[in-house]
Amino acid sequence: MATYDGEAMRIYVDGDLVQQATSTLSDPGGTDAVFGEAVQSNGYRNYLVGQLAHVAVYGRALSAGEIASHREIMFTPEALLKRYVPELRLDEQEAYFPDSAATITDNDGGALQYSNRLLKSDGTVIASSDPDLEGETLSLDFLAPTYPEPVGYAASATDYIDENNDTREMDAWEFHNDPQYRNRIYGRAVPLADGTMLQYWAFYYNNPKTFFTGGDHEGDWEMIQIRLDENNSPVGATYAQHTAGEYCAWNDVERTERDRPVVYVAEGSHASYFTAGDHPIPPYGVWDYANGAGEHMNPLLIDVTAVPAWMQWPGRWGGADSSPFGPPQQLGSKWANPESFETSTGSC
Repeated sequence: MATYDGEAMRIYVDGDLVQQATSTLSDPGGTDAVFGEAVQSNGYRNYLVGQLAHVAVYGRALSAGEIASHREIMFTPEALLKRYVPELRLDEQEAYFPDSAATITDNDGGALQYSNRLLKSDGTVIASSDPDLEGETLSLDFLAPTYPEPVGYAASATDYIDENNDTREMDAWEFHNDPQYRNRIYGRAVPLADGTMLQYWAFYYNNPKTFFTGGDHEGDWEMIQIRLDENNSPVGATYAQHTAGEYCAWNDVERTERDRPVVYVAEGSHASYFTAGDHPIPPYGVWDYANGAGEHMNPLLIDVTAVPAWMQWPGRWGGADSSPFGPPQQLGSKWANPESFETSTGSC
């Protein structure tokens, strides 16, 4: 950051003053302000080699304290999560989208009068999306380790949300076209001994990908994560793919002009890939298709670093035996130990 108060020019790096000099600058008057370019007196131009991530212009010289505070704000966990929200590029055949997790709790069918339901393992209805149907009214706020009154008892890992089977694709499209639900991603910042791991979890209403006779299931949670070093600079990214994943050094990750990682989402399974194309799924002998020619999404971030009660609900997000548990309850190390998950994956 640079300041000029009419008498002195000062250069700050990472909030610390590194150089200053007394100088008198003339008003260029009527010329454009250009960032990343310097014009010499002989007309030659020098250009910045690299990228400008953040630009801010003030009408006065900031104090040293204000500059230090400005840097702290830029590198809070919340700011870092927002900075690196991935761009999701869907396959052109994709029928389901990364939308709010509330799509599965709020589907009451409208005038068609059908409803998603929260059930116990024996089929007892605990809650329904339609408030006129059996049980309490189902919503994200209803989900918790202990259900709210008048239910009041502890939720079980055998509880599950059952989608209306005949209308899943239509329901997903309707929610995706509703601004209240469309294009959401859930992020959390995990402190590490030598940096931070940024995790992004996406919920899909349905996973229709089949492996021979299995694989198809209601509800789907998918994840990518980005490792930052102690200076909050990205080092690499890990993309989850079925029961495994893939790690790429940051310089090898395709990124947008805003330095956000690009994720190619496989049709149906929603596995995350670093490149567009067809990808084998070992050991099943089948393929994922992720051409990236469908919708490109920059989803709205919902910060779940402070884990909300609904995400702590222990049941399954869907009515199939293979429907997933929520991110904190999933088997393996994705949530509990992101570094362990990173080291368990292959390299791109």
